[in-house]
Amino acid sequence: MSKISSQFIASLVSRSPTNGSVRLSEAIFKVWKANISGYSDEQILEEAELRQKYVFGDLIDIRTKQEDLGIKPSFTIQEDEGMYFYFCSPSLETPILNKIIAQDSGQFEILCGEILKKFGAKVDIISGARDGGVDFIGYDLPLGCIKLETTIANQLLVMGQAKRHKDDLITETMLRCFVGAAMKKRYDLLVERKYNTKYMQPTIYAYWTTSDFHADAQRYAQQTGVWALSGIHIAQLVIKLGLENFDFNITSGN
Repeated sequence: MSKISSQFIASLVSRSPTNGSVRLSEAIFKVWKANISGYSDEQILEEAELRQKYVFGDLIDIRTKQEDLGIKPSFTIQEDEGMYFYFCSPSLETPILNKIIAQDSGQFEILCGEILKKFGAKVDIISGARDGGVDFIGYDLPLGCIKLETTIANQLLVMGQAKRHKDDLITETMLRCFVGAAMKKRYDLLVERKYNTKYMQPTIYAYWTTSDFHADAQRYAQQTGVWALSGIHIAQLVIKLGLENFDFNITSGN
């Protein structure tokens, strides 16, 4: 039986649909029982009591990182004389994120493309064996709110991967593999003269997931400038861009 990290438990708690105030150990018990098999209730209760101090610290880190990323946290935590409490307000993002997770990977890729279209890009969804590690490409994306009447070299190219996971955290290794594959794919586009790609064109490497990023992956994204969006960030973008009623039955296209 593999060791379950406190960080993983904190990630589950932060994305749980719990509303109101509960002891943190209760929140841990609930998500552990719902998401991790092979443990009896007694074992989970013991683990929850032992882990809550560490999960509390990891939840603080999650809140801080969400705020740094511009995400509005949906939960608060509090320590009172050695007791830990978790409070979660009703979330607009949770039902949207659950809806996205319920779809297949191809439909999540289409949604990522729709988000880029809202930003002003033209989009191509790449599926199957020909994707080369890249699921969606945004091109002719203006530098700013107004498309400049300038050369294509002043318009952004977005090379993106869409990972539909429920709980698995994205690791640094996964990000590194994606960046390497995306850089190779960008060179292929130059050779093929596709999407108006130019050698000096600014390029964004985007890794969007319905789950979350491991701490080492977050550091790597910050250090390299990867556009890393977690599930909660995707859901908040869907709300801000008016895509709550997005039809997952539509087909991809420009």
